[in-house]
Amino acid sequence: MMIVKLNLPTRVPDQLRQGKNVAAMSREAMTGDQPLIDDLDAANTDLEAKVAAVAEARSGSSQASAALHASAKAQRDAYGNLAGHVNTVADGSDAFVLSTGYEVRATPAPRPPLTEAPSDVRTRINGVPQNVLVLWKGLSGARNYEVQYTTDLSGATGWIKVPETPGGTRLNVEDLVSGTKYAFRVRGLSTGQPGPWSIPVPQMAP
Repeated sequence: MMIVKLNLPTRVPDQLRQGKNVAAMSREAMTGDQPLIDDLDAANTDLEAKVAAVAEARSGSSQASAALHASAKAQRDAYGNLAGHVNTVADGSDAFVLSTGYEVRATPAPRPPLTEAPSDVRTRINGVPQNVLVLWKGLSGARNYEVQYTTDLSGATGWIKVPETPGGTRLNVEDLVSGTKYAFRVRGLSTGQPGPWSIPVPQMAP
């Protein structure tokens, strides 16, 4: 789980300032050889030189500007690589992350569990053999959905999960057996437990 927030600014002067701050604070917080801090230090030094070269060119020659952009990208990469290492060493400690100059990601508020099944579940034949389109009304709080089908029209056994988990409110179920009658059902998925299943809806595959 990544708890480090990559808050590197987009403006190059601010990016350079933040990179130098993180490198300095990380070196104080971590002992021993730290090649990733060395990499960030080197990237900061190079970026600082490229900023000076562009300023000296005044008009900002295309060559100096290209070198600046390449250096800025290299510095962002070094910054991100060190962030990953800090995250590993921190082992979930917000205080350690903050001691290195990085920020901590905000913990997302948990979503309430889904208590209702998708409603208005229906099927449609779209003219393609072995395909059935399943549609439903969306649920508040659902991030995506799971669709299943079975040839047991009682709905007791044999449910097969469709691999795709759509974020929308329709899914085309493919590779069915033409002339076979199926039952289809849908449930909402959130960050917690899945919601209840809808009432199965029958449809013969074309």
